[in-house]
Amino acid sequence: MASPATTTRSRYPKMTVPQDLRSYTKSLHEYTTNLWLQARENAERQAKLRAEKSSRESSKHKRNSSTHR
Repeated sequence: MASPATTTRSRYPKMTVPQDLRSYTKSLHEYTTNLWLQARENAERQAKLRAEKSSRESSKHKRNSSTHR
């Protein structure tokens, strides 16, 4: 943990290290939260599309089977 603090201090001489780490962790938390929300939305959308597709295909199969008989 000592080396990141020294590199942070040299990279951002105006900012104090604790404040920089706090803002970094906050932005990292926001970023990961947004990623999780996007992933969940994408998963829900995919599930909905898959459900619609499967129901459409099953109804199509029913229609086809009834016409073949």
